[in-house]
Amino acid sequence: MPVIEDIKLSSTSRIIVWEIKETIDFLNLELDLSNFSKNTLRKKKSEIHQKQFLAVRNVLKLLSIHDSDLSYGKDGNPLIKSGHISISHSKEFVAVLISDQKVGVDIESNSDKCLQLMQKFIGTENEFPIKIDSKIAQVIWNMKESLFKIMDFKEIDFKENIIVIPFSLNEKQTKIWFVNNEVSQDHNANFFINKNYSLAYINGKE
Repeated sequence: MPVIEDIKLSSTSRIIVWEIKETIDFLNLELDLSNFSKNTLRKKKSEIHQKQFLAVRNVLKLLSIHDSDLSYGKDGNPLIKSGHISISHSKEFVAVLISDQKVGVDIESNSDKCLQLMQKFIGTENEFPIKIDSKIAQVIWNMKESLFKIMDFKEIDFKENIIVIPFSLNEKQTKIWFVNNEVSQDHNANFFINKNYSLAYINGKE
């Protein structure tokens, strides 16, 4: 079973990271998919998207959450009947975070993609006292995407509305702010990066 991280953040919060190494048939072997999920799976054209979909359902099973208990809101956000859930996937990695409060998680397979696209989501962070390299850019993206997932605002500019406080990769946590004309609020953003991927998560405020 390719669970490579199983982190109990608290008595009510847990993250599981799954590295996909199995075939589609193996991933589907012991799942009891709802008719909705079966139809959704059939519509997915790429093999990796099918594997990500099934890997998420395998993680749900580990968390004692039946596939039929997972639904999606009008904006595509995942919902469960009891508590809160956030889901992320990148290439062969899948991350699922459950909690009793709003949460956001983002995982990214290591690459230069975020550095190449940084002008689309990095604003104030350009004034960091340290150079923004591919790792820093990727973790900034992780944190901003995680915060985006817990916010109730539809129109969010990652450059203007979400601001990450300067950090070191060794610190594992920093502050992140959401600011617009209506509200200004801060959150603790937790993160880590290893040789294969980076991950960040945020526990929201009810």
